[in-house]
Amino acid sequence: MKNRKDLIKDIIEYSKELRLPQVRKYIKDNIEDAIKNNLSYEQFLCSLLQKEYDSRI
Repeated sequence: MKNRKDLIKDIIEYSKELRLPQVRKYIKDNIEDAIKNNLSYEQFLCSLLQKEYDSRI
């Protein structure tokens, strides 16, 4: 299993390929926020995707 640093690296690469610049920009902050506030995976993902969505409308 990959460590956290490698997973973040992969997420950043996927976000480049999928053209999700806000995911790249906020991934580390959102991870820290999710850990600090004990967010569920769904809450974490929704928050991250909401930032991407907001930047496009």
